[in-house]
Amino acid sequence: MTKSISTRVTAAIGALALGILGAVAVSAPASAAPGPNLTPGDTGTITVHKHKQPLVSGAPATGADQGILPDPIAGVVFSVTPVNDVDLFTNEGWDDAADLASGLAGAADPDEYIADNLTLGTAVNLAATNPQGVAVSGALPIGLYLVREVSQPANVVAPAAPFLVTVPLPPLEAGDGWNYAIHVYPKNAVADAPVKSLDTTGAYALGSTVTWTVAAKIPAFANGSDLTSYVITDDLDSRLTYTAPARVFVDGVQVPANAVTISATDPVTVTFTEPGLNLLRANAGKDVVVEIDTVVNGTGTIVNTAVTNVNGRTFTTQPVDTTWVPVKVIKVDTESPETKLAGAVFAVYTQETGGTPLAFPGNAAGEFTTNASGEVVIPGLKADGTTVYWLEEVRAPEGYSALTARVPVSVDENDQAIALPIVPGETAGTVVTVERVIDNSRLLAWELPLTGGDGALWFGVGGAALVAVALGAAALVARRAKANA
Repeated sequence: MTKSISTRVTAAIGALALGILGAVAVSAPASAAPGPNLTPGDTGTITVHKHKQPLVSGAPATGADQGILPDPIAGVVFSVTPVNDVDLFTNEGWDDAADLASGLAGAADPDEYIADNLTLGTAVNLAATNPQGVAVSGALPIGLYLVREVSQPANVVAPAAPFLVTVPLPPLEAGDGWNYAIHVYPKNAVADAPVKSLDTTGAYALGSTVTWTVAAKIPAFANGSDLTSYVITDDLDSRLTYTAPARVFVDGVQVPANAVTISATDPVTVTFTEPGLNLLRANAGKDVVVEIDTVVNGTGTIVNTAVTNVNGRTFTTQPVDTTWVPVKVIKVDTESPETKLAGAVFAVYTQETGGTPLAFPGNAAGEFTTNASGEVVIPGLKADGTTVYWLEEVRAPEGYSALTARVPVSVDENDQAIALPIVPGETAGTVVTVERVIDNSRLLAWELPLTGGDGALWFGVGGAALVAVALGAAALVARRAKANA
């Protein structure tokens, strides 16, 4: 092999096997064998090792077996296709191979380059990579081969670029033999499913704000340009009202305004612009986080998921839910529970004493009055199984003693019936209202004086005496008048 051929082949390796893709292509030894002293009829194999793209690229591939590397990817299918009209038994053939390999490595559109520059034979698909990420070709005659990734698992967001490799590869060191057992290590950019979480701190009454968080690892890409799109979407349940805008962070720092486009309405959509994609490319392996504030406006179990879309591939979070339950207060007479009491006024607290009553939509004071049936419904309280609510009787019904202490009410998910299966974004079933019966004691009657009792008797006795005195006086006057006649 001439010095020119050796130099050009070495340059091709520099372009294709720098470890960015981790793939070996046409490679040349530091000191090539003296000419293409190949034996017609010899065959070799290509062993593909498929792994996740690391954050830091490894050493350039050489075609030697490096063993099982970390993060293997199973289920990837490759094809091996002979390139016609390239004769590796001639120096010119090696020149052609080097030219084609360099051209493919630098092509803006590899598929277009292949169509325009390669004359291909019949492609043969290898078996899908095994759990160790390995797939092995059958026996391959001496020649130049195009290796392409045909299919991959759904979590792969950037397939390995197609590459060219010769069978055999030239010796790595002077005096070594040709390498007919070729090992290549193309890498994939892989995205993991994002994680959903919920913060309901301080949220107790219907109308409260809760915060949903979507967190995802930023994939590592062989080339930054391989990341072409990144979108996070959260289609909210109808019982949640989005408070725009969402907040977006990369590696814990809120992104600048030009990095993302954020929707003002539901569904919540965060689309990374080109400056935003550059920010992601510079932070591979770190977290992108979206925080979404929503107001809870309905009861039941509210289920929420979110989706990341990376290069057109979608990944869904695990479902996260929050449950809100209405509470009906029924006011009755202590001695006669069948007697329902109207006019009792209640407020809801989250502590046994002190504090501020919970406010509700359209009821900022948070006071609820029982109706003629002795009932009032508190429209919705968060049911988390841990929070204890306290009902304070602000005003008792007429004629009844007011309660002197707040009444505890525990509300959890078991206090409602939810139809299954739960479908995110849809009503989760019929909510059964929690009922709490609270009784009041009737005020005791005062001991008042009797009307028409002894007082009337004495008035009667006094009146009779006066009549008797009057009659006696009249008789005396009559006798004196008769004597003087």
